[in-house]
Amino acid sequence: MLNRAIGRVKAWEVNQRDSYAQLGYDVGSQYRSLGLMTEAVRAVVRYLLIDAGFNRVYAMIRESNIASIRVCEKAGFVHEGTMRKHFVENDGTFVNVLVYGILVS
Repeated sequence: MLNRAIGRVKAWEVNQRDSYAQLGYDVGSQYRSLGLMTEAVRAVVRYLLIDAGFNRVYAMIRESNIASIRVCEKAGFVHEGTMRKHFVENDGTFVNVLVYGILVS
């Protein structure tokens, strides 16, 4: 058992009036591809939708981040659309962002 953090799952842009939260996550490179982040995302989503009573949780993922897309898909999120050239990279280029969401229903 580890006694240190290996990653994080965070909810921000939490909107109680409209009943949604945006989710973000990351994990250390040595702990990737082990299913740990999928398990953690599932737990946080379950908490947000069931215990906290939100209607919707969503994530915005760079189109090139295949591992993060897989985490969302395995956690039950659905691809809802693409925001074209939405994020700017450090080199000034714009990249597409995929929106994934999951509803309590």
